[in-house]
Amino acid sequence: MYSPSESTSTTLSCSHNAPIASSSNNTERFQINVCSFNIRYDSLLDFGNKSWRVRKALVSKFIQDLSHHHPNHQIVPNQGEEGNSSSSPHDQDREETKKPLLVYTLLGLQEVLENQLQDIKNYLASSSESSSNTTSTTSSASILPSQKQTFGGFSIFSTGREAKNGGEHCTVMVHLHHTDPMMNHPNSDPVATYPTTTTPNYSSGTFWLSETPEKPSRYWDAACYRIATWVKVPIPIKRNDQEEGKATGGSTTYHLLYINTHWDHFSSRACMHSAKLIKNFVKEQVLTNNNSDENLIGVVVSGDFNCTVEDKAFQELLQPLEIEGSERYGKFSLQFRNSYEYCKEHKLPVLGKETTFNNWSLNSSKVTRIDHILFAEIPCPPTQGCSTSTTTTSPHISFTPTKYECCQGTAELVMQGSNKKEIIVISDHYPILVNFTLEIETPRVITQ
Repeated sequence: MYSPSESTSTTLSCSHNAPIASSSNNTERFQINVCSFNIRYDSLLDFGNKSWRVRKALVSKFIQDLSHHHPNHQIVPNQGEEGNSSSSPHDQDREETKKPLLVYTLLGLQEVLENQLQDIKNYLASSSESSSNTTSTTSSASILPSQKQTFGGFSIFSTGREAKNGGEHCTVMVHLHHTDPMMNHPNSDPVATYPTTTTPNYSSGTFWLSETPEKPSRYWDAACYRIATWVKVPIPIKRNDQEEGKATGGSTTYHLLYINTHWDHFSSRACMHSAKLIKNFVKEQVLTNNNSDENLIGVVVSGDFNCTVEDKAFQELLQPLEIEGSERYGKFSLQFRNSYEYCKEHKLPVLGKETTFNNWSLNSSKVTRIDHILFAEIPCPPTQGCSTSTTTTSPHISFTPTKYECCQGTAELVMQGSNKKEIIVISDHYPILVNFTLEIETPRVITQ
């Protein structure tokens, strides 16, 4: 049912001579920021400061700021609210010394109408330092292509949920943080840096959360058409292999699967169907990866789920997904985890408000956490990272959150005709942001 698109990224193999793994390994740490934000659709019933006319520049500015956001700093500090951080000074000092290389910011937007998407594109394009950043291309995809465009450093993948690209979008925006390819950062092999001289190729797609996911359709019991848009982002790793005492280099491209979704607000049955459909899609991506060089190592699912962690549909997502029938991976269990709960459990920083749905109020006392970011690691099979090798040495992959933040998502406006200032929320949902660290430890291969 899901025929995934061909990944256009290339995996370079090692030398064809018999390799052995040395006692010294390459360890590379990357920072990947993931943000989910329901921007509230452009409604004729939203008046005053709730109207998109007022909010469009504020939402667009928030998105632009994400491209400059360092993982160790908040985007918008919460006024009078220190957040819930359980990290000790020792942990903070240790975190400061690591400084993983910031590679990607992945942003999933919900309730985006076509005119809103165009407003965001226009803002990013006009704010871009170089007009050369504004291009338009088409991305290969499975089921239905998600139209890809690049504005202000963001690659944008977006498809309307209704026929003829109409209705709301679950837009995915990918920002590649360009870094000095010769840069050395702490706790990282000097040669194992991320090459960013060219823009990566992404595979992407959109499917419907219905009985016929390959075309615009609605689950029989749902109030609305519902979709999930996905993108695979490549992470190439340089290696410091050696052959007869000489450094031979080489690289391996790993991939992270990112899914952005918006579930139905009316039907619990539709939400349960959505959970099972997304898990089945992930399973088929892993099984398809069995016969490719994509090296899929992790999955992130984010969005407005219209349900809390206690709801049965959300709990279904957290149930282990048994995957078998893959010669490459064998049989294993894929386990989604909630980044909020993970950070709480591991005493990592949890900042901002408890609620993610504010209903246009800055001071809402009701906790309604319906926006979530989930993640799962995919085990690295033997010989991955060296496709011509016969060694059974596997890279060690770790992909976990380091901080959760419910961003304030507010703006200060000066009232027209007076000097009076007013603090408003820029949507009826707060944006949530999770900083992930991807650690890849690969054997240093020596050929004789």
